[in-house]
Formats: sequence, C-alpha cells, structure tokens
Amino acid sequence: NLTIDKSYFSNESANFSVGTLTLTDSGNSLNSYIDVNTGAMTAANMTYTRTDGNTGQLCNALCTTANAGTLTVNGLATIAGNLKLYNDTSASFNDLTINSGTMTLANAARAIGTLTIAAGATLQVDNTLTLAKAGTSLVNNGTLSFAANGTDGTIRYAGAAAQTITGTTYRNLTTENASGLTASLSTIISRLWSLVAGLVSSAGNATMNTATTFSRTGGSLNVAPVFGTTVNVEYPQYGSAITTGPEIPTSATVLNNFTVNSTNNVTLNTDVTVNGAFNLTAGVLTATAKLSTVDAAGSVVRTTGYVVGGDNTTGGLEREFPTGAALTKKFDVGSATTYLPVTVTFDGSVTTAGTVKVAIVESQHPQIGTSGLTKTPTFYFRIDPSPGLVFTGTLSLEMTIPKNQFPAGIAFNNLSLGRFKDGAWTTYAVTVLAEDSNNITIKVSGITGFSNFVPGEGGGGSVATLMSFTPTAGALSIADAAD
Repeated sequence: NLTIDKSYFSNESANFSVGTLTLTDSGNSLNSYIDVNTGAMTAANMTYTRTDGNTGQLCNALCTTANAGTLTVNGLATIAGNLKLYNDTSASFNDLTINSGTMTLANAARAIGTLTIAAGATLQVDNTLTLAKAGTSLVNNGTLSFAANGTDGTIRYAGAAAQTITGTTYRNLTTENASGLTASLSTIISRLWSLVAGLVSSAGNATMNTATTFSRTGGSLNVAPVFGTTVNVEYPQYGSAITTGPEIPTSATVLNNFTVNSTNNVTLNTDVTVNGAFNLTAGVLTATAKLSTVDAAGSVVRTTGYVVGGDNTTGGLEREFPTGAALTKKFDVGSATTYLPVTVTFDGSVTTAGTVKVAIVESQHPQIGTSGLTKTPTFYFRIDPSPGLVFTGTLSLEMTIPKNQFPAGIAFNNLSLGRFKDGAWTTYAVTVLAEDSNNITIKVSGITGFSNFVPGEGGGGSVATLMSFTPTAGALSIADAAD
C-alpha cells in the first residue's frame, strides 16, 4: 500500500505497483502530487480524500507535455474532494466512484468498470472519456460537465459487448460498439453525436438539441432521434460506403447543413431538403432513387464532390429559384466516374418561384437515333422544372464535359446540343467558352424550355421552322415549331 499525505511522489521511469493508493490533502497549503513521468503506475485500489475545498493533482506542474506515463487502477477508485488529472498523464480505471467534490479529467481516460457520480459530486470531462463496460457503465446521480471552452469533452461508448447509453446530457457523444448500444430515456446531445460502429437501438429515446451535428462514419440507428429546430448532418471520410438512414430528418425545415466528405461515397435513400450549406467536400452523393433539394436560402459549397444519379423520373440535384430577373445557379452533378457540372440561367425573369432539377442519366438517350447527332456520349442531361415554376424569356445552359466522354474522332468545332421535347428534337449551335486538352465548356442560349439534352456532333445547329413572316423596320421574329 502507498499513502501520500500532503507530499509529493514522482515515478520517473520504473513500472510501479501498489496495493491501495491513498492520497490525503486536507489542511495543507501543499497538494499531494503524483507525477507519473514515464513508465506505469498500477494500483489495486485508490482512495482520494480532501475536505478543504482545494484541488489536488495527479501529475503536478513539474510534469511536461512529453511525459508518457500511465496511471492504472485495477480495482475501485474512490474520490472525495477535488482532484484533477492533468494533460500529461493518461489514466485507466476499473470502477470509479466520485462521492463528493469535482474530479476533472483533463486528458483522455478510460473506465473499464462502472463510473458512478454520486449526488452532489461532479465529473468534468475536458477531453475524451471512454466507457468500456458491458451493460450500464455510467451512473450519474450528480453532475456531468465538460470543458469551459464550449467544444471539448466527449463520452465515448466503445465496449466489446453490448452497452446501454445512460440517460444524461452529453456535449459530444461517440457510439463505437460493434456489438450494439441501447439509448436510454433522457439521452440528450448538446453539440455532436458521432456514430462510428454498431446499431443503436431505441434511438428515439435520444434528443438532438437545436443546432447540433450528427456525424456518421459507420453504424446505424433503428429509428430517428428527436430533433430540435435544426440539425446538421455530415458524413466524414471513413473506410466504407454509407447509405443514409434515420439520421436524416423527414421534415423539410429541420436539416440545416449537409456535408458529404467521403471518397468511399454516400448513397441517399430519402428525400432531403437542405436549408443551410450543402457541402460537397469529397466523394459522390448517389441519389438514384430519391431527391436531393437545396432550399433557396441555402448554398452549395463544392470542393471535389458532386451528386450522381438519375433516370427518367427520379434522382438528381434540385435547387429552388425565387422570383427575380437574370437568375443563375450551378448544379454540381455527374456520372459515377465523371464530374459534369451544369449552370442554368434564366435570361428573363422568374415570375413564380419553383425548382429546377438536374440529373445525369447514364445511358444513350432512347431516341438518339432520330436526333441527327453523331458521336454522342453514353449519358444525357435531364433538366426538369417543378410544375409551378413560371418564367418569361429564354434559358441559357452552360456545361463542362471531359473530352474523353465523347467517341474518338469527334470534331469539337462541329458540336451541337440536342433537346428532345414532346417527341421531337431541336438542335442548337453552341458557343465554346473554354477548351483545353481535357475539357470543353459550352454554352447554349435562347432555349425556351426544359427537357432532355444531348451534346454531339452535327445536327445542323439551331433548327427552326418559319411560322410567320411580317416585314417591318424592326427585328425579325422566328418561332420554333417544337415549342
């Protein structure tokens, strides 16, 4: 046994084991310090007692950030009084009971038994506390608090057997248990829930406070948690692809920021309305079956990601257009392997607000044989307005297409854009805005409506049928028969 009473003990290098480690500090201006500089200090049990209101330390001010020592308590650690574990000591406890005062974990710590916070006592977590015991590993009858900076402080459930998430308020909650977890009533997340591994059952018992973030790299929820007024959802880089689940709010007003940042890709399987920033940071968001929507008040912020998916009726990226003149929005879409952005501009005015949806359909257009176009790529653009959108004037489309998407031998100086609408094709001459050895950016103006669009060689430029002719001193008007 080792008793330290108003004194200082330094473990400089050796691996040191004791039976019961006892620290008593009260009534002395000096704290009882334990400095685990290097090596490991192991105690069968530990008791700490202080009644004068000051704070004792495990690892004192003489410790340096380079220290690599560890403190391990294999039995019961009992705290009565204020005690702080500093940044340069890592600690592992079996059963830890805080009977009174405040115990502060300034660095990462691990509890493999039951951690109990008694009534009137406080545990402050400034870094990450990992709970490993099966079943209930945290009993909180007192106060669980976190770092004063407002962001740090994480409780991580990462056991080898199934665990229960204790019903309490977490600043940052990480669930990483392949054997599964069960959320208890009154589980509240105030900043960040990171789902890494395992199925979380009874997830409806958990509440995501307003403006919190749900981050998912693995695992799943059996049902949706209770969302506050707004929530952010993100998919960071991880080792496997993700299909979205109940972490996506069903309400069209709740999802604020939506971030895809995984080169392993994310598949969207539910309708999404993004009211804040849609961050396409990396990888692709596959939306073949459902709809990805960005609200008019939101934004799309792209680094290298984009939206994939679409057929004749579903998928794609939808953006809202308010009323106004000369409105333009870019659609970050593509195929499974290629980024194919489209910019839609209303050259006139939108008089009734609505949406425009852009998708890349990865097949030859079924009517391409009647288009007059040759050397077309094995995809086409599907651009659709919502039924309520009304605009005056014409449209312009801008597209950037890698040259390797066209068959060999195409003459890019003879490129046209075909539009298929109501069983007929109209072809438009293109303006080349930029071209290099890899890509070509084209623009087509004067388009009077949406539908399916195919780039290709030939087609005769802008094909029109002269419907009427009245010689005047002004402009000549030619109506397109297809419209």
